[in-house]
Amino acid sequence: MSYFQLTRPNGLYGEIELQGSKNAALPMIAAAVLCKGVTVLDNCPDISDVREMTGLLESIGCTCRREKKSLVIDASETDYADIPAADVKKLRSSVVLLGVLLGRMGSVRLSYPGGCKIGNRKIDIHLEIFRELGYETEEHDDERITASGRIHGDCHMILRYASVGATENGILASVLSDGYIVILENVAREPEIVELCNMLNGMGADITGAGSSRIMIKGVKELHESRYTIGSDRIVAGTFAAAAVAAGGRIVLRGVRPHIDSEVMMLCARMGLKYTCQEDYMTLEARVLPEHHMYAGDFIISTAPYPGFPTDMQSQFMAVMSKKAETGIVVENVFENRLNTADMLKKMGADIQVVSERVALINGVSRLTGCRVSAPDLRGGAALVIAGLVADGETIVEDAEYIERGYENLERDFRELGVNIKMRRT
Repeated sequence: MSYFQLTRPNGLYGEIELQGSKNAALPMIAAAVLCKGVTVLDNCPDISDVREMTGLLESIGCTCRREKKSLVIDASETDYADIPAADVKKLRSSVVLLGVLLGRMGSVRLSYPGGCKIGNRKIDIHLEIFRELGYETEEHDDERITASGRIHGDCHMILRYASVGATENGILASVLSDGYIVILENVAREPEIVELCNMLNGMGADITGAGSSRIMIKGVKELHESRYTIGSDRIVAGTFAAAAVAAGGRIVLRGVRPHIDSEVMMLCARMGLKYTCQEDYMTLEARVLPEHHMYAGDFIISTAPYPGFPTDMQSQFMAVMSKKAETGIVVENVFENRLNTADMLKKMGADIQVVSERVALINGVSRLTGCRVSAPDLRGGAALVIAGLVADGETIVEDAEYIERGYENLERDFRELGVNIKMRRT
């Protein structure tokens, strides 16, 4: 077990380099399997989720090695489409290997994926896409999925929900259809979808429309070796913006490219954050408020698919509002179990009422008190660290393994900003 131990700083001051995007890297690593050769991903984050994904690739015959900030993947010898169930259960993003292995080999056997417990996160839309494309799929009693076949004609499909993972799987299963045209409508528009398509086009795919609600894939026969630089992690950037709002001070985020969530930054501005964006860095500045001061006004967060407020930032701002806002409302429209961070914040003295599995009401308090809490999931863990930045006394955030799934080195980064924080392992 590992845990973070921290005390409240007198503001955040300094600069850090943003890591590469977790949500872009994971489907890109899987996509490398579509090429019978070497793919290099620069600025690939060194996080546990990436290590889990590379382990999955190695289980089907790929070789993966890290060279500083780059990940080198050789999928020349991949010839196995049945991934061990225990490995798949560790990582939600393993689901994109369904589309990858169907595209590469025409068959796959995979267990239902794992990941953070933030909701059911069913894969029914993924399977609907595969069936519409012409693949035969079957769900088994042992929670395994088998699929096989090839695309044998053009396809035009409208997704009933703009799922990120289903959009990725639809793209990955279609790029090697060798001349057939696949049109997917009502698809996810997240920047990570754009990055995945840019990477695939750099490998020789023919994909247009990424970033809009309609994507067209013209199938090609094969993909070639390539190199791609992953953009910075917009959720990590948002996490440090939330930390700056909470603690105050002046910080610089370097390597900010190519996306920052406008909904997140607008909320930060309403909470008093001043920020300026240059070509590859962002400066964030907020007043260090008197110890028990709160921001005047009410704040509402309602999560939605991109370009709406990201579900991955909801927990962090719940922590900010617990101490800094007079009142707040959080409406979680994406995952039904993502308000469980509230229980841990309440242990620190927050006044939060979860009125349903998707709605929480927050009455800001003048004081949070550090104590021993447990990260309920990846983003909830980051939220508890932020709460520790404004809490009296010492805060210990247990189950830090969740945080390591998406943050490369949170201890290092906050220490660079002047926080007395240590990560300990037992």
